[in-house]
Amino acid sequence: MGDEGDNAEGENILAKQIPERLKKDKENLQFIFNSDKANAKVTCNEMIDKIISTLMFTQTGIFKKYSNDEVFKKQYQEFIFDLLWSQKGRGNIQDKL
Repeated sequence: MGDEGDNAEGENILAKQIPERLKKDKENLQFIFNSDKANAKVTCNEMIDKIISTLMFTQTGIFKKYSNDEVFKKQYQEFIFDLLWSQKGRGNIQDKL
């Protein structure tokens, strides 16, 4: 495939697969939704870090980008947090992401 295929796969992982994995962690989601915004953001970032670390050997490019590019990391964490936080109080999160 080339770079185009790799980019599409990376976008799929970042935009779909990681959010899907986050929504399966019901305990942490409940903590996020029952916390103030600052604590919720810390927990969300920790969840993202944990998932990204599992990609170290299978998706090295994504892992390196997240680990080495602070601007990308911060923007991605904000994107995911905003996605989760916007669902607070709207019922079943599993149906929203």
